[in-house]
Amino acid sequence: MEETAPERPAQEPLKKTEPPKPPQSPQKPLVEPPKDVAPPAKPTTPKVGPNPNPESKGTATVAAKGANPSKVAVPGAAGSGGVGGVGQGSGIPGLKPTKGGMGGTGILQEFIGASDFPLWYAQQIQDSVTKNWIQMRGGEGRVLVYFRIKRDGKIEAPRVDISSGKADMDDMALQAVKRTTLPRLPEEYEGETLGVRFWFNYGGQ
Repeated sequence: MEETAPERPAQEPLKKTEPPKPPQSPQKPLVEPPKDVAPPAKPTTPKVGPNPNPESKGTATVAAKGANPSKVAVPGAAGSGGVGGVGQGSGIPGLKPTKGGMGGTGILQEFIGASDFPLWYAQQIQDSVTKNWIQMRGGEGRVLVYFRIKRDGKIEAPRVDISSGKADMDDMALQAVKRTTLPRLPEEYEGETLGVRFWFNYGGQ
């Protein structure tokens, strides 16, 4: 009999071994770079906007006085507001009230650009403008109109400063100003124009 060689035991597959990892250095904490700090804002001086009326040329910031100012000062008078709506503006002290032909009252509230002005001229403005005021019956409201008087007494650049909320009333007030021609500005007044604010009080106001 032939002898058979003994069977060799099966060899186990070789396991791959991973190379050792290099030691990790400790991570440094992240530091955020300093943020840019904006410099404090410089204070800005308010700018004066242009007059909305393209025809307006008024640039005076100081009241004009004549060489011989009137002894009767004519300061502007502010209105006194109520609970709501437009306040009841008062006129220049010393002026007599001027009633409209169909009711209502015209009030010269103040001059713009003049601290001393003859009272007689202020009364002529109020009477002349109110005389040219045509109203509709039954309407109530108030309109504040601004305009300028030129050296020769002609009126320019009228505009509504405070509306009544009714276009027809605003237009009637503007037309009254446009129809008015006044005497020349007093000689003692040095300015080329004189600004005026004028209330038109419709109805019982």
